[in-house]
Amino acid sequence: MADRKLLMESSCNEVTREIFENNFDDDIDIETDFVGRKNDLNVLKRAWKKHKIFGIFGQKAVGKSRLVTEFLKSTKSGSFVHIYIDMKLISDTNSLYSKIYASYGIEPELQAAQSSRWIYHICDSIKAAGKKRFIIFFDNTEDWQDLKGTDIRDFFFSLCTSVVRQCSNVKIFITSTTRVQFSQLKKVYCSHEVLPLNQSETRQLLKHVSEGVELGKYENDVADLCEGMPLLILMVGSELTEDSGMTTPNDMVQFLLTCRLKALSREFYPEEDRVADVCKKFIDRLDTVYKRRLTILEYIHGSFNAEQAKEILNSQSIATVKDQTLIPIRRRHILNYDSNTRMFNIQGILRESIKTFYTIKNIPEIRAG
Repeated sequence: MADRKLLMESSCNEVTREIFENNFDDDIDIETDFVGRKNDLNVLKRAWKKHKIFGIFGQKAVGKSRLVTEFLKSTKSGSFVHIYIDMKLISDTNSLYSKIYASYGIEPELQAAQSSRWIYHICDSIKAAGKKRFIIFFDNTEDWQDLKGTDIRDFFFSLCTSVVRQCSNVKIFITSTTRVQFSQLKKVYCSHEVLPLNQSETRQLLKHVSEGVELGKYENDVADLCEGMPLLILMVGSELTEDSGMTTPNDMVQFLLTCRLKALSREFYPEEDRVADVCKKFIDRLDTVYKRRLTILEYIHGSFNAEQAKEILNSQSIATVKDQTLIPIRRRHILNYDSNTRMFNIQGILRESIKTFYTIKNIPEIRAG
């Protein structure tokens, strides 16, 4: 047992040194200055002491991972051993089990053939760390919830629940485009939605990424057309600063008004930076039935309520359309919802992507509506 603790302590020190060298965010380039998000940071700071598990949710490329990274840098988490796991790189439960143990520097329990035994072994090893405290950051977990099957999804949820319940020396962070409900952990679970940047934050980031470019009277128009989405702002800044300013702010406004999706998805950008590719993959995550219903909802111009959704989808009742369409899509952060007006909307760049890639043809009753 003593050798085990020494090995864990050595590994923990190494992980601590490496933690902030990892690129925690594939939504925003980590080299870009962190802008805004004061309200989001304050929410996490207020929840830090009494909560043990944090679910950070929001649309793709809205800055969830970067928010967690900046929060961990700013809060008093230096005494914790930080373990970062990018879940999109983990193929199955066995890989996750091995990855966690690689982070500890401890050999997996090879005799354990059942996932329940793996969870027990993980919890047992964390508790054996004594006074060491851990932060486990599960980043990009949406595939584990939506695409890899119920067994893998249930294993992940059971792992998080067991660790939080059994290990007093651990805090867990989860980022995802799909919201998770840990109803059994309600008292220690902080669920937070990351929204697009507000207008002030958008302009601040826009100025930073287009440094040297005089935006002038076009600043507000460009900011509005970026819709507070960091990825859009970064791509706009890249276009404005490349080729010695060949693209002027006036040009950019026209591009964003007439061909925004194409202008921010040029072939010479890496696939993960092309806005069209990012949006299409995000929407493709939906089951076929949800994707078709979303495509039909796109025919409603602007915001809509549940009654309008019921009519265009020919659903039996408002309760049915909420249960079978609006709530499932909303929890994957493809629909926006205003609780004050009770109105839904499809975020602008996603609406453009639906029009481009998923238009349903030959449905006259929809087009007429």
